[in-house]
Amino acid sequence: MTRRAPHLPYLVLMFSFHRSILVLLILFVAATRPVQAQDTLKVMYYNLLNFPDGGAVNRQDTMERIFDYVRPDVLFVCELNSVSGANELLATLNGLGAGPYQRANYVANQSSENNLQNMCFYRSDKLSLLGQDEILTGLRDINEYELFQVDGLTGDTVFIDFYVAHLKAAAGGTNEAEREAAILNLKAHLNTRPPGRNVVFGGDLNFYDSFENGYQALLNNPPVLFEDPINRPGSWSNNIAFDDIHTQSTRSTSFGGGASGGLDDRFDIILLSENILDATGNVRYNSGSYKAIGNDGAHFNQSVNNGVNNSAPPAVISALYQSSDHLPVVLELILNSEPTVPVDTGGGCGELFFSEYIEGSSNNKALELYNAGSETLDLSAYSIALYNNGSTTANSTLALVGLLAAGQTYQVVNSSANAALLALADATSGVTFYNGDDALALFRGSEVIDQIGIIGVDPGTNWVVGTGATSEYTLVRKPEVTAGQTDWALGAGEWLVFPQDDFSKFGSHSADPCEEPPVLCSPTSAPTGLASSVAPGGVSLSWDDLDGTVKCEVNGRPAGAPSFAKIRVNVPPYAAFVPAAQLNPGTTYEWKVRCACTLSPLVATPFSTLENFVWPTARIAEDAALTPNAPIGIPVAEMFPNPAADVVHLRWSGVEPSLAWTLVDVQGKTVASGLADQALQQVSIAHLPAGIYKLRSTGNFIKTLGTLVVLR
Repeated sequence: MTRRAPHLPYLVLMFSFHRSILVLLILFVAATRPVQAQDTLKVMYYNLLNFPDGGAVNRQDTMERIFDYVRPDVLFVCELNSVSGANELLATLNGLGAGPYQRANYVANQSSENNLQNMCFYRSDKLSLLGQDEILTGLRDINEYELFQVDGLTGDTVFIDFYVAHLKAAAGGTNEAEREAAILNLKAHLNTRPPGRNVVFGGDLNFYDSFENGYQALLNNPPVLFEDPINRPGSWSNNIAFDDIHTQSTRSTSFGGGASGGLDDRFDIILLSENILDATGNVRYNSGSYKAIGNDGAHFNQSVNNGVNNSAPPAVISALYQSSDHLPVVLELILNSEPTVPVDTGGGCGELFFSEYIEGSSNNKALELYNAGSETLDLSAYSIALYNNGSTTANSTLALVGLLAAGQTYQVVNSSANAALLALADATSGVTFYNGDDALALFRGSEVIDQIGIIGVDPGTNWVVGTGATSEYTLVRKPEVTAGQTDWALGAGEWLVFPQDDFSKFGSHSADPCEEPPVLCSPTSAPTGLASSVAPGGVSLSWDDLDGTVKCEVNGRPAGAPSFAKIRVNVPPYAAFVPAAQLNPGTTYEWKVRCACTLSPLVATPFSTLENFVWPTARIAEDAALTPNAPIGIPVAEMFPNPAADVVHLRWSGVEPSLAWTLVDVQGKTVASGLADQALQQVSIAHLPAGIYKLRSTGNFIKTLGTLVVLR
């Protein structure tokens, strides 16, 4: 493949002269661009549905509404069918008044006769295009765009390699194989690029679940290991557990050539290289910024414009419905960032924290506090402060009084709220005179232990929280939150969003119990609790989490081999997955793990003791046939996905209503149970903490049927 220079004339020169020309050229760009320090880059990927054709009316108008709402700094599109369509989109972007946009060269698809192509648009006051390339596949090109920004303050150059793909559509083994082949071509190309690059890969990837070989190759095959910013592995297709991240279809009935059926697939995905997600370089992911525009988590198998959808203004929701059968996905990157090591900025588990926030109509405003501990709290040690319109000094405060039992809530209500709220009030106070653009802080003495918004900052209309905001919504803390959070960049992602004037959850709260004190990551403590689980798609490896771990490295070898090879460096730092394609039938493997406590300087644990697993001679049957040593009458189960996060499916080789099963944790406590009375069962595990769980039969034949890894 020949790397293409951008169409800007002054950049073409850099390939005609000595490398020093590139250095001088970058310095020239820095001198003509405003001084920049840390900068936020909004990235958007969008399948346009055969643009500018596609059969829908006023396509340029609908695109304008969407782009004006998102205002991306860099935009990657799929299903662009002509250079005229690229020019139409560029004109639309430049008409927004958000800054000057330029585009890459339009290159017709070279992989086949398919005329649908990808394209890159970028704000030229933020970024410059250094080069572009096309990676050939069996159907459509994967496009590479190398963008850069020069920090005029430090002179440092930030490079990001963006890739956009539109992989083979449809389910089935043949289509999955085509998707995998395209990803392997991408990985081969990445082998030709310098190591340590900031890499973003996205587009319409058409994966039905996270266990396809192509998706696993993205995560596990070197040289670049990608990570999912929202870490939601599982069977995505037609699964209501993932209704908040589905991107196709925006329509329940087809028109303009698009798909129908409503939102039930996560085809559009953005993945990031590990150095971006781990914040170990000069580009990092802005936590909580990933979202599918127009998905409010309440339109499973429905059109996005069916009934109420408050995730975007009504005109934008209508435009998303009309313009394409896909929703765009966006995230934010922070450029010129300093490498970071995760720091726990929240209060200790068992503290008091904000558990509900109501910004309703009129004066229907209220706050709920929750005692997450195991003992009664003396509230006289706590107070709430309200900071209006970016003020750095409190405009109103409330000193709390009384005692609050463990697991109970304390309600603070506006004195002019309706009777339903006032009936639940433990106190009325002026700290509830907020309008969405204010900040709230919970104090223990003089220390802030929880907050909503940022003190001293006026966000304009409101603070964005998930699919909602701090104005005209009810916000309820997620069950997994067990302590306050003083970093709003993290805290904004800790809330469930409900419609305005929904008071149904006010007055009580449910939260996961506090965990036992963690084992700390240190250079003297090796990881323990190693376990493996063999499944049709590969082997899940897990170990006990060490608090403070940044990432872990798994080394493996065939038993008896002279040396180990690094097979995975992963996040989250307590589990890894080895796909079947990397394993040899009938082979016993040994593996060990060590973890990094900090990266700069590097402080790491020792390697663990060796653990082993056997990859069977014959591929594990997809229909979970009986294993030779299974007791008669017990249909052995297949668990998938594994690892899992929200739901796990149990597939039995036969229906046996008299067979009872249990799922137990490492202490033997039953966390789920049922009967094998259906060939395929779905079990909710959203309430379970991360860890290892065993599936067991009960009754006359007690047998461990499998091991499940739960990720969080």
